[in-house]
Amino acid sequence: MKKSVLFFALCAISGSGLVAANELALTSDNSKRSGTSHSLDFFSKGDGVALEVRIDVPGGEMARVDLSNCGKSLPKSHVGSCVFNGKEVVILAYSMENARLPAGIIDLGSFSVSGGLAKGGAGSPVVSKFIVGSADGAEITANVISPEAN
Repeated sequence: MKKSVLFFALCAISGSGLVAANELALTSDNSKRSGTSHSLDFFSKGDGVALEVRIDVPGGEMARVDLSNCGKSLPKSHVGSCVFNGKEVVILAYSMENARLPAGIIDLGSFSVSGGLAKGGAGSPVVSKFIVGSADGAEITANVISPEAN
């Protein structure tokens, strides 16, 4: 219950444009028999133009990763790429015109993992790298939040 309240409070604050920091939330749904679905939401402060996310997939060399819903809802000013390289999911979003990502919640999409160590515990994907870049190429302070960890 405490986790849900915290997560929804963050969503409400972010939706109102009062985002205090650039944060990434990775949430998982283990209820699917065929694997685990993972969703990514970026709580944007409005000062970044690009981002990179790397998510380790334990047992990745044996896993099947579906990226068909990854990066589909980016703002029209940005393009994105989602790939699985055999050990991690890599997500890139950037603007060819150096446009800022809007403040608020940005849906980075979802991916699902089956096979390998897809179910629970040590088999859960973990964000290993999260970078937000500014218009001048500098790295902006950014954090990963985990609603499940609270």
